[in-house]
Amino acid sequence: MKAPLFLSLCLLCLSSRTLSAQNQQEAGCSDCPQYDAFMEQGRIFLKGEIFDKALTEFQAAQVAARICKCNSTAPSDSILKVFKGIQRQKDVAIAAQAAAIVAQKRAEKAEKTAKAEKAKTQQALAETEKAKNEAQTALQKADKLIKAFYFYADRFALAYGEKNGANAFYFIDKNGDEVPKLGQWKKAEQFDFRGFAKVKKQGKEEGDFLLDTMGNAYPAAFDIKDLKPEIRALDLSGKKLTEVPEEVFQYLQLEVLSLNTNSLDSLSAQIGELKNLKYLDLSLNQLTSLPAQIGKLKHLTYLGLGYNQLTSLPAQIGGLKNLISLDLIGNQLTNLPDQILELKNLTSLDLSENQLTSLPAQIGELKNLTHLNLYFNQLTSLPEQIWGLMNLTDLDLSGNQLTSLPAQIWGLKNLTTLGLGLSQLTSLPAQIVDLKNLTSLSLFGNQLTSLSAQIGDLKNLTDLNLHSNQLTSLPAQIGDLKNLTSLSLFGNQLTSLPAQIGELKNLTSLELWDNKLTTLPEQIGELKNLTSLELWDNQLTSLPEQIGELKNLKILKLGYNPFTDEALEQIKLLLPTCIIGGFTDEELASENFSKQNYPKAYDYIKNALEKDSANYQHWSLLSFYALFVNQPQEAISAAQKTLELDPESQQVESYLALGYLLNNQWSEAEKIYLKWKGQKFPDDERLCDDVFLQDIQDLEAAGITHPDFEKVKQLFKQ
Repeated sequence: MKAPLFLSLCLLCLSSRTLSAQNQQEAGCSDCPQYDAFMEQGRIFLKGEIFDKALTEFQAAQVAARICKCNSTAPSDSILKVFKGIQRQKDVAIAAQAAAIVAQKRAEKAEKTAKAEKAKTQQALAETEKAKNEAQTALQKADKLIKAFYFYADRFALAYGEKNGANAFYFIDKNGDEVPKLGQWKKAEQFDFRGFAKVKKQGKEEGDFLLDTMGNAYPAAFDIKDLKPEIRALDLSGKKLTEVPEEVFQYLQLEVLSLNTNSLDSLSAQIGELKNLKYLDLSLNQLTSLPAQIGKLKHLTYLGLGYNQLTSLPAQIGGLKNLISLDLIGNQLTNLPDQILELKNLTSLDLSENQLTSLPAQIGELKNLTHLNLYFNQLTSLPEQIWGLMNLTDLDLSGNQLTSLPAQIWGLKNLTTLGLGLSQLTSLPAQIVDLKNLTSLSLFGNQLTSLSAQIGDLKNLTDLNLHSNQLTSLPAQIGDLKNLTSLSLFGNQLTSLPAQIGELKNLTSLELWDNKLTTLPEQIGELKNLTSLELWDNQLTSLPEQIGELKNLKILKLGYNPFTDEALEQIKLLLPTCIIGGFTDEELASENFSKQNYPKAYDYIKNALEKDSANYQHWSLLSFYALFVNQPQEAISAAQKTLELDPESQQVESYLALGYLLNNQWSEAEKIYLKWKGQKFPDDERLCDDVFLQDIQDLEAAGITHPDFEKVKQLFKQ
């Protein structure tokens, strides 16, 4: 319930940059290490045939490549490999299904014959029953495998294959069926966080289009010079614009206008002239206010204003009567105008990462609201009228200053997703069991020392996030959560797991790293559907031999446990097809940094350097990670060491400059900025100006600020 997946990945992909020379050459996307991280993780998942996660990683790499302005085709090529792998597995599964059906029928026939003749021994009857059960198990496994192919978290997934005698891209739904209304295309990308897929038609009408999930294909332009009367969608995202080009306001037929990821600090009143606009994306700019004329866009259904610097909204916002989705994540709003309550058609409202201290008392009037994101504000209470949001399915209150929750919240019976992370909770609210429809519950970062047995009453839970608490044990009732597929418990004080953990038959992901586990119960072997198990940074010396029963396990992370060599060899023998990792400090550093656990990332990369002090890449990472734990002097020395070991690693000068800046050495930082202004680092398509500005944005997002950041912004804005 946080920022849309691809927007989160966009931001994440810009938060880290160091790439090995070999990978830079292969990936064609230098100085953008999160791209490399996504690609590497995708390859691991692809190798392990975890196709859903592989696709997500490669799609994230596509976004990273686009934002970092490099021309790598590796993500698209890898996505095609995913679909080929899926088809291969599908063929195997269908064959297995057919064989299972035949075996089942044979077993049933043998059973009937045995009973009819009454000449078979009891042992023979038992054998036929066993054969029937084995066939049924094989059939269920094949069915499950087939269903697992259709994995995309949203409504549709991209597919590729032969259509009408030629290969084409098309889209499938969650049942794996082609969605005819979404068409077939010569080229296509997956639907992005905006709900658009960039596609290219085949045949005589070849051209670029933006496809929405309703099947509307808008003739699209991606540069101002390509604007024509027939263009209905204009995507100028990431064009370094400081103002909207005047020409845009002459094309009154525009229905889709995307201006995200630019440097707009104001919006012309002329925006109100584009009266046909249905979709307007202004996210990731520097807007401090909106013109009153925004209220003239009567046909607007989506307004994206995330990650700007808005401190207020104009009263005219209430004029957007057809607005369905309003995204205001990452601004500086302290309150909302009462006119926001006039948006009666609103179904999604994202107010996360602002400075709201209260909500309008009549918030309950937004009867159609289904998604309300309020995480990371300064709310101390909620209005009682919140009970009026009876259609609400997703509510995230994480990261506020709530000392209590109004009783009315437990009356929101349609809630399926509830976020209460970072809420200073010391116990699980008893009334939570009234939310019978919950499928996802997030309680991370609280002060829970124990978990009530009532947790077992939430029978529909599929995702339970309890990481970063102070839990020392789990109740036996955890085993009642039969539908659970993901359980996150890392960063607690667990010393053991209850035997009932083995009852979570549908569990696919179990995160237990950074606890105090000394053993695992034998019942761990009953988690037959588990694909990912993270156990690193515990006190385990061995694993039960039942771990070998986890035939679907693809990834097992065991680093930073006191395993003997003999124990590790035994584990490898028990799980010959599983990727066993999590042993290197660099791997652990990267893992922690990607999860924004900056202090641990910093510690692990320092450990890596203790073992290999001549590795310039590790020094570069230390320089970068040190900035995120506010250690500017170390960032400086690590950057200098990087250049000493490898003078060609000039990108590290971006970290060096920030180290100087945070260490109050502006004159030294300015020398670097002026040296590279208007230039490009080797093997990087981006201007250094953009690299430097992005570094500052990343640090600000992590809570690291400095008055001289404004000097840098002004220097490169000129």
